[in-house]
Amino acid sequence: MSGKTLTDQPDGLTLKPKAGNYVITSAVNDVGVHKGALAAMRAMAKRKRAELIVIKQHYRNPTAAWSSQEHSKTWDPEIAHHTVSSDINAGVVSILGSMRVQATSPNPLYGKGIYAKTAINIVGSARQQLDSVPRLPQMEPKFTLTTGSCTMPEYSSTDAGVRAKDNHVLGCVLIEYNPETKRTSARQLTYNKHLDGIYDVDGLHTAKCLRKESVDTIVLGDVHAETQSIDAKIAALRQIRQYRPKFVMLHDLVSVAVNNHHSKVGMLEFFEAEAHGNISTLTQSISIGADFVNSLPGYVTPVMVPSNHDLMLKSWVLNNAWQDAYNDIDLMLWCVKRTVDLLRGGTRLKNVNLMADYLRTIVRHKRFKTLEFGETFIRNGVALHIHGHDGINGARGSVASFSKSSMKVIHGHTHSPMRRDGAMSVGTMEHITDNSYTSNSGMTSWAYVNAALFADGKRTHLLEA
Repeated sequence: MSGKTLTDQPDGLTLKPKAGNYVITSAVNDVGVHKGALAAMRAMAKRKRAELIVIKQHYRNPTAAWSSQEHSKTWDPEIAHHTVSSDINAGVVSILGSMRVQATSPNPLYGKGIYAKTAINIVGSARQQLDSVPRLPQMEPKFTLTTGSCTMPEYSSTDAGVRAKDNHVLGCVLIEYNPETKRTSARQLTYNKHLDGIYDVDGLHTAKCLRKESVDTIVLGDVHAETQSIDAKIAALRQIRQYRPKFVMLHDLVSVAVNNHHSKVGMLEFFEAEAHGNISTLTQSISIGADFVNSLPGYVTPVMVPSNHDLMLKSWVLNNAWQDAYNDIDLMLWCVKRTVDLLRGGTRLKNVNLMADYLRTIVRHKRFKTLEFGETFIRNGVALHIHGHDGINGARGSVASFSKSSMKVIHGHTHSPMRRDGAMSVGTMEHITDNSYTSNSGMTSWAYVNAALFADGKRTHLLEA
C-alpha cells in the first residue's frame, strides 16, 4: 500500500449478538482501501443506522517483494475500528468472520453450505456470489453469500491473481432488520466508481447525499400463478409497491401443472379435481395468470419472458393431441386456428407463442408486454429475456454456464436463487411444500427470492428471512 505504513492490530470491533442493521464488507491484508467505496459505505451505514463491519481476508501475494520473508499481515488503519476475524451471530444472520477464504478463490462459497446455521450466512470475499443451501422443504430457506471488498484490487501477476482482479467487486452486504415485522432483509450492493456511490432500493448513496431513485426492474421468481404460494405473492406485491420499478419481469407466468401434454387429466382425475375445488382446466390456469398480471400496479410494465411452460399450448397442437383436451376444447380450437393463421401469414413455426398470444386477449393491464421467442430485452447492460431452459449451444442453461458469457444475465427456470459473478438466477413463487418436485425429493434449494436491477446495471437478490 503506497504512501502509508500499515501496522498490526487486533480486531477493532466487538458486537453483542443481536438483530440489527449492518453494512458488511471485507478487506485484504497489506492493501489500501478504496477511499470512494469506503466513504460511500460509511455514509450509507450512517443513514441506515447500521454498524459497518469489515471481515479480514488473508492473502499472500507470491510475486510481492516480501513474499519469501516472514511477514506479519496488516490491514489499512482506515478500517481499524471495524475489523472482525471471528464469527458473529446477529438474529437470523451469521457473519462467518473466522472462515479464511483464499482471496483468489474462484468459488469462495464452495462447501460453505455445511456451515450455514442461520437463514443468512455471510462470508468475506471480494467476489459477490450467492447460494441457496439445500434443506428439507418444510424448513426455512438458508443462504450463503459473499460480501465484496473495500480494498483495492491488488493481486499477483499469476493466472489466479489476474482472474481475481477481474472479478474483484467493491461492494458490501446490507442487512436491515424491521422490528415491527421481525423480518430481516439482505442485499448484495456494488460500488459504482463513475457515480462514486452505491445503489440500493432507495436510491444512490454517495458520501455526500442520498439521491432518491426507484429500482429500474424487479425480476420475479418463476410465477406459476395457479400454484403459487400466498406468502410469495404477498411479498412480491409488497416489494413492487415499495420499490416502484419501471419493469417487472415474469418467468413461467402460468404453471399449467394440470392437463398438460406431459400428464393429461383423465376423466376420473377431472372429476376428482372438480370435487375438491382444484384447478382442472388449462383455461382456468391461464385465467389465473392473467389475474396476477392485472393485480400489478398500473405504473409498472409487466414483461412476460418466453419460458418452457409457455410451450405447452403449442405442443398440444404440434402433437395433434388437442382433440384429447375435451374440457378445454374452446381454447384448443382457438390455438389451432391461431397457429394456422400465423403460419399462413409467414410466421415461422419456432416463433409461434400461443401462450403469449392468448394472454394478450384476456389481460387487462394496459402496459402488459410479451416477448417473442428470440426477442431480446436488455436493461442497463443486463440481459433479462433469458428464461434459462435453453443455455449455451443448445445445452440446458445454468448460472455456472451463463457466468462464462460476456453478457450479464438474470434468468429464471431453476427456482433456486444463485449468483456467480455476472450471472444470477431468481427463485420461484410456486408453493414449495406442495408440488411433486420438492415433496418427493427429500431436500430442496428452491426459495421465494426475487431480484432487483438498478439504473447503473448493478443487481441484487432481495433476500428476506
